[in-house]
Amino acid sequence: MQLTKLKWTKNDVSEPKKEKVLAKLIALLEEISNREISETTKEKLNFSLDALNTMNQVELNRSIKKTYDNIVQILVKEEKLVPAGYYKMLWMSLGMATFGIPMGVAFSASLDNYAFIGIGLPIGMVIGMAIGAKKDEDAKKKGLQLNVNM
Repeated sequence: MQLTKLKWTKNDVSEPKKEKVLAKLIALLEEISNREISETTKEKLNFSLDALNTMNQVELNRSIKKTYDNIVQILVKEEKLVPAGYYKMLWMSLGMATFGIPMGVAFSASLDNYAFIGIGLPIGMVIGMAIGAKKDEDAKKKGLQLNVNM
């Protein structure tokens, strides 16, 4: 089974931000076409691409990013394929939430000054980015990283 070709080009999009997302989507689809993926994954990707192809131009501007994110999630769940920087972006926010907030509360409580509650967020962000960078490196070594930036 072949992947559905995207009928939209960069010239069909009216906003510069959406044009960049469409370019990323096109690059992602080109990268996927060079990989061996299962038939069920192809069916799911084709369903998303068919939905995007049937939209008019106004709907297209609203749905490009959603479709891109949906395709990335399908690839992550089904094939364990991730774009470059995927885990770094994911773990940056997780680090802020899981490490940063508790550290900020601990600093604030220990110093008895709640103005320091926000100091944990950048620390958690750095910890999360380090974990994500390591996971991205592992994915690249295993050949599971796509040649497309997140």
